[in-house]
Amino acid sequence: MTPTRSGLSRLFPAAVLLAALGLPMTACAQGPAAAEAQPADQPVAQTTEQAGDSTAPAEQPEAKPKKEKTPEELAAEKDQEELKKLQREAQVRAAKLASELAPLMEQKQRLEAELALLAAKQQSEQARAKFNKEKADFEMQLELAKLNRELQAMTVKSQLDKLKQAEQVGELGTENAKLAAQAALLQAELALLQTQRSAASIDKDPITYPQKPLADGVLTISDRRIPLNGAIGGGTADYVTERIHYYNNLDPKAPIFIVIDASPGGSVMEGFRIVTAMQNSEAPVHVVVKSFAASMAAVITTLAEESYAYPNAVILHHQMSSSMRGNLTQQKESLEEGMEWSNRLAVPVAKKMGVTYDDFVKQMYKNNSDGDWAEFADKAQKLKWVNHIVTEINETALVTAPTGRRYAE
Repeated sequence: MTPTRSGLSRLFPAAVLLAALGLPMTACAQGPAAAEAQPADQPVAQTTEQAGDSTAPAEQPEAKPKKEKTPEELAAEKDQEELKKLQREAQVRAAKLASELAPLMEQKQRLEAELALLAAKQQSEQARAKFNKEKADFEMQLELAKLNRELQAMTVKSQLDKLKQAEQVGELGTENAKLAAQAALLQAELALLQTQRSAASIDKDPITYPQKPLADGVLTISDRRIPLNGAIGGGTADYVTERIHYYNNLDPKAPIFIVIDASPGGSVMEGFRIVTAMQNSEAPVHVVVKSFAASMAAVITTLAEESYAYPNAVILHHQMSSSMRGNLTQQKESLEEGMEWSNRLAVPVAKKMGVTYDDFVKQMYKNNSDGDWAEFADKAQKLKWVNHIVTEINETALVTAPTGRRYAE
């Protein structure tokens, strides 16, 4: 059976590929068809009789006519010749391709060599730069060490010069310095002795900070005490609020006391800041009235979470007053501003009393034609102006002799 033309067409791509890769082409030529195909000019084998009878005289065989090849054999020979031709062409193309790739491969190898050379050169330059940097750093350290030694030597020399100069001043200056130091020491010892004598003259227990300082009519005030006396004006709010913050930072639980001996009130803005600081304080703020609290001081007392007063202390509430000036428009604006302050301060007082603001104002003028409604503390307690009436106030923080003047300056 001979290979068909379609079989050769299937073998052709594989043959071309093997030729391009430089592999032998015999694998493509061998196959079922090639194995069965016989060369056209292969001699016919001798018969047994002809091979065995070597002594018989040779007889001239009769000339036989040459056997003609079948169409299939002719087609097979043609395919074989075509396959060989294709193999030769594939080999030529493979050789040509290899010849064309050779310069590129050579150029690639040259570029790789150049890259390796550049990398080695770069490493060498980096190593040289690192060496130079380390050398420069070392030299700089040596120079700094040298400068430090020189500076230390100059410092020591300067100190020695100063000591020599001090010695040259003479014994008089040294003696004066010793006397001044002794005088300062004596003054400190004297102040300590005075403090000890003052403290020793008071026989009392350590200061305590009870959460409920009122017991059996006796109010105990600790050293967390803020005095609020005289008119409430510029700077009063800073004085009070800063101390509220300070005592909160020391202890956010122990009570703070604002003690009012006597205050006629004053600035609404300053008083409002004090009320705000009281309300925002983590530590409870207690207000104590000993003699007199009017106007803004009365508002501070009434709006306190806890307030105390002697029974004969006087607390006075009235409408906010002002001295309006300017034209009618300006006066109207001032009046509106005053009403707003009244809403922020007087309305909460009326609310605590359990009345409206208008009723609160009516009662002011009902009790006094001037609108200055004053009550003793025992009666003010019923109006909720003050929370507690005390019979005694224990000032535990006063442990040194008072130094104030008899009359206010």
